[in-house]
Amino acid sequence: MLKGSRLFAGKSYLQAVLAVTEAITLGVDVMVLGGSEAQAQRVMRYITTLWSLPGAPRDLLLAEPSRSRVRLTSGNVIEAVPASARAVRGAHPVRLHLDEVDEMPIGIFDAAMGLTLTFTPPNAVVPNQPCRPRSELRRK
Repeated sequence: MLKGSRLFAGKSYLQAVLAVTEAITLGVDVMVLGGSEAQAQRVMRYITTLWSLPGAPRDLLLAEPSRSRVRLTSGNVIEAVPASARAVRGAHPVRLHLDEVDEMPIGIFDAAMGLTLTFTPPNAVVPNQPCRPRSELRRK
């Protein structure tokens, strides 16, 4: 679990760095599930920026990163998508990163936490910041 204040701790950027690192070094699919469309896009912008830095291993890219996905030559994928029933129903990534969990409906959060249970150990990263007063996660 990553702990940090809202807006200023760099949790989303750190998740982007970790997602790219895991995809490259472990050769696994990585999904970043954002609490909203804007949050998923923000993380994807960070991921895209990392690939554009000098010295980035661009030879590992199968194609240029899209709005929500990076495909690597090893066959694995990095995805950043908003939290939804559709997103958690179809995916089975080895690594899962949940960003802005206080924005997610509790049912989506619970379903997402089950995505990596088939792997030993389950691999989910959940950053934590003070939850909004009306957050479903806070009430649970």
